[in-house]
Amino acid sequence: MAKNSPKIELTDEQVEQILFDAMRLHGMLPPSVDEVAALDAELASFELPFGSTDSGKLLKRLDAANSTKAATILPFPLPDTPSARNLARAAREGGELTTETEQQMAIDKAKFLQEENDGR
Repeated sequence: MAKNSPKIELTDEQVEQILFDAMRLHGMLPPSVDEVAALDAELASFELPFGSTDSGKLLKRLDAANSTKAATILPFPLPDTPSARNLARAAREGGELTTETEQQMAIDKAKFLQEENDGR
């Protein structure tokens, strides 16, 4: 905070309202009763493209839409270097990282992010 910035005094109610608004904005609190009622009223007029009792068709459509999407796990082989071994040891044992290992991690992360951005 800058030296010349005036201090703002908030009441407990104002702090609670700010906290409440922030938590709602970030999805940490459920919607209000009025919002749920409005959503129910809006959804009451929504029609599905098939009967609501025909859940089998819905599942088949969802399966068909998702059938082409498959998770791909890419191998990430670590080079056999002292920093790679230290990193693996720290991951297994929770030990402290050396400066060299931290620097290599930063380099690897920057390289990964650059490759990811180049691929877009």
